[in-house]
Amino acid sequence: MASSTSRIWLITSTSSGFGLELAKVAAKSGDRVLAATRSPHKLAELESVSTNPNIKAVYLDHNEPPAQIQESVKTILAVYGTVDIVVNNAAYVHTGMLEEATAEETQRQFQTNTFGPLNLYRALLPHLRA
Repeated sequence: MASSTSRIWLITSTSSGFGLELAKVAAKSGDRVLAATRSPHKLAELESVSTNPNIKAVYLDHNEPPAQIQESVKTILAVYGTVDIVVNNAAYVHTGMLEEATAEETQRQFQTNTFGPLNLYRALLPHLRA
C-alpha cells in the first residue's frame, strides 16, 4: 500500500527488462509507479505481470510527434496528479558496422535515444517546475 510520503515514478519501457524490474522494486518499496509502454497490447499484460497495486500501466511512445507526447503526458499526469521521478528507460540499440546500418536505422536510433527523450522532457518539465 502506498504511504502518504510515497513518491510517484514514471518509468518508460517497462514491458520487460530493466524498466520492468525497476518498476517492481519501486512499487515494492511503497512508491507508486506509472509503468509506461509504447505497445498498447502490452498494457494489460504489464498489469497482469505485477500483482502490486502500486503499478499502473500507461501508454507512452516518446517517438510520436511532440503534440501527441504532450497529450499522453496529460493523460498520465491525470492518474495521480503528479510525477516525482522520471526514468526515461526506453532505448534502441543498433549493432554492427556503420556502413552496414541504413540511414533509416540510424535515424530510428537517434529518434529513440535522443529526440524522443528530449520531447518527453519538454512535455514534463512545465509540470515538474510548477
